[in-house]
Amino acid sequence: MGRNSQVISQQKQVIKAILQPLLPKNTQYALVDFPDHSNVGDSAIWVGEIDLLKEITGNHPSYISKIENFRLDILSNALPEGPILIHGGGNFGDLWRKHQDFREYLMIACKGRKVIQLPQSIKFDNPESIANCADLIKQHGDFHLLVRDKPSLDFAVKNFSCHVELSPDSAFGIGELAKPSKPEADLFMLLRNDSERAEYDRTPLFALNALGADWLDDPSFFHQRSKVIATLSALKQGRKPNRLDYYQALAQGRLMRGVKMLSRGKRVVTDRLHAHIISTLLDIPHVALDNNYGKVSGYINAWTNTYPQVKIASSAQDAIEKLDSLATF
Repeated sequence: MGRNSQVISQQKQVIKAILQPLLPKNTQYALVDFPDHSNVGDSAIWVGEIDLLKEITGNHPSYISKIENFRLDILSNALPEGPILIHGGGNFGDLWRKHQDFREYLMIACKGRKVIQLPQSIKFDNPESIANCADLIKQHGDFHLLVRDKPSLDFAVKNFSCHVELSPDSAFGIGELAKPSKPEADLFMLLRNDSERAEYDRTPLFALNALGADWLDDPSFFHQRSKVIATLSALKQGRKPNRLDYYQALAQGRLMRGVKMLSRGKRVVTDRLHAHIISTLLDIPHVALDNNYGKVSGYINAWTNTYPQVKIASSAQDAIEKLDSLATF
């Protein structure tokens, strides 16, 4: 057993215990908001969700969709009754408006039908957005909200009239991962280049001359290659490929891209939550910096601070100093 085994198994057990009363064995369900974008973290969540939900219910989802191709009539035909699950992540609030608008549309369009928001972090900036979301949750009547950290839990309990629970991130449903190759360097830095990037001086980190990148770029022909992989996988099972085959090929391909990136270093420095989570699944020693609203440290403080190979840093210089305390054997 690796140094990561206990923290992974504990989180998987907790999320299963939370979902099992909501999704009894043999439940038919829908899973929506597939993350068809290049951010590896959301794909890690999706892969973990599919594994967890199959283990809990015995079934794959009866209906899946992206936001862009969601059709309420097709969902209703495929699943006349049963819960609708919304993909987890870090987009509950008004920071990533497209996802929140879709979530609120479902509350209106599927009023009274069980809707389960899989584990999320919450961030609102606008009081009017909070009030509108709270009103829609109350009117819906059967909305279940899972959150990944204590600040999100406190916020939801204070503002929303629904079932709220603190839950680990679904990516832990993946379980332990093996490194695909030996590391190329002592250190790999995976640092944000998007709107959640915290404003801190990265100069000390860049002076290390370590390997580094963000994980926001799919390789060329990625979608075409994923279609081929999905088709071959289905044909080997003697059936035609379906939407789940394709989505799984996309998500697993992106997850593996992130796994390969992080495995290039004996140690990792990152300010992405799922670079922390995947490094934990891989048992790679790492230092975690925060994003711009404390999502990374909030998760570690809630769930993974017992993993001996992660340290939280408050600055680039602090990260460098804490790297020295991490063993690489």
